[in-house]
Amino acid sequence: MTAQARLRARSTHHPQRRRKLKLCLAGCSLLLSLVVLEFGLRLAGIEFPSRTRWDRNRGFANVPNSVWKHDAEGESLVRINRFGFRDENWPVEADDDTVRVAVLGDSFVAAHEVDEAERFTELLEKELDAATKSAEVDVMNFGVRGYGTAQELMTYRHVVRDFAPDVVLLAVFTGNDIVNNCRALQRAAKRPYFNIRDGRLVLDETFRNSVKVRGRHVLQAAAAHSRTVQLVHRVGCLLTRKRAHHSGQLHQRLFDAGLKKSCWVEHELYLDPVNSAWRQAWTVTERLIAKLRDEVEQDGAELRVVVLSNPCQVHPDETFRDALCNAAGIDDLFYPDRRIRRLCHHEDIDVLVLAPEMQRHADRSNVWYHGFENCEVGIGHWNESGHAIAADLISNWLLDDARISPEPGEVRHASATDSELN
Repeated sequence: MTAQARLRARSTHHPQRRRKLKLCLAGCSLLLSLVVLEFGLRLAGIEFPSRTRWDRNRGFANVPNSVWKHDAEGESLVRINRFGFRDENWPVEADDDTVRVAVLGDSFVAAHEVDEAERFTELLEKELDAATKSAEVDVMNFGVRGYGTAQELMTYRHVVRDFAPDVVLLAVFTGNDIVNNCRALQRAAKRPYFNIRDGRLVLDETFRNSVKVRGRHVLQAAAAHSRTVQLVHRVGCLLTRKRAHHSGQLHQRLFDAGLKKSCWVEHELYLDPVNSAWRQAWTVTERLIAKLRDEVEQDGAELRVVVLSNPCQVHPDETFRDALCNAAGIDDLFYPDRRIRRLCHHEDIDVLVLAPEMQRHADRSNVWYHGFENCEVGIGHWNESGHAIAADLISNWLLDDARISPEPGEVRHASATDSELN
């Protein structure tokens, strides 16, 4: 090769070498920055460990034997037992003189916002024990934040039935349980859904094998060993929630009407199904409740359903409730409650609807059943007052043949009058 050719070759190779060197330096710099950040986070004691893990049957579940302080809404010390639920470590087999009541539900049942002793499940256990002399009552809390009826059915199948409960109490929070049961409305790949095919419920197993779910497994595995990954995941979750919270034309209409955006859940919940997705969500939910009843009864137990309250239903100001209905274009805040009660009557399932009675008490005493001072009063989950009245109403219902609940079609618009509740 001539000298001129060698010079041309060198001039061609030098830019490539420089680019490789720059990439190598950038990679080393990034790696060093991540190491420094990881070391700094550990030194400062900053961590955001995952409270849940992947579950083959339920999509996700609590990490067993985990403990943390919850203070984002309310305040409590959350202790998860060895089975993955916020309760004591129950023995699998109960004594012959113990009556077991297994409570299925979502965050309203898990109730991280209050101390364990202040939850309606613990209060209910005390009231039932005091009234039942011949046997001890054990109310077992199987609530998990974020669950819908589909996951609660899977929880019964794969966990609860092993404890052989005498009564299964399904707590339905209509505020999001209906949405949770429909992929088209929820759009969450991590949870199981059911579809209806040839008149039967069929499990959609996408949550077990989708690419998004596999990516989540990798992220959770990395987060278990890296504070940096935990921080990135935490920031991503906060940004996603912020965008979701401030979106939607309905929220803007409520804001223009002088109402807080955060007081609302899906307004389509209070209407007859507005599209095929909502029709599917309601149909699947109703089939899931009936299916749970069948499986519970096959195991020799009894299913009962309690419908919890939404914040707007029990707001202690009738003027506010009316303004909310007018701004949202609805005329019945109790549509979902009546629909579930109607289903339960048709399926011969004992059911209790809490919201009308809670509204009446709220109107009389001007008490807030949802919300906390460190978040916002009137929205979100039940506070201590909400759990206390729920425990009273449920214990009366379980112990008395007279059901404290409105008949289908009797509760209208934003308020429930005394005559409608009796």
